[in-house]
Amino acid sequence: MIDSICIIISKPQGDERALLGILFSWSTLMAAAETKVLCIDEGVFNLIESRSESSKLLKKFLSEKGDISCPRTSLLERGLKETLLFDGVNLLDDEEIPSLISSCESTAYF
Repeated sequence: MIDSICIIISKPQGDERALLGILFSWSTLMAAAETKVLCIDEGVFNLIESRSESSKLLKKFLSEKGDISCPRTSLLERGLKETLLFDGVNLLDDEEIPSLISSCESTAYF
């Protein structure tokens, strides 16, 4: 059994693959696996408050002590401010990303 997983979401809100990654994140967290979500590239748009199902799930994920991170560069490249993100999202410098991913036994990419 996998004890830890890093789920990388690179697709924007509204893309079916992003929602699948979020649902997978929720299910692994509820199965008691240490679950880390890393939203990169267009995936950072999933971390902005909205009335979407993915927004609700990610906030619930955080409330259950899930770990969500995103690179500062992904925000800057899209002209987004840190204040737009949900409370509890960790901002990473690019050099921190490899250690986040390698700290988990498995990785999934959506």
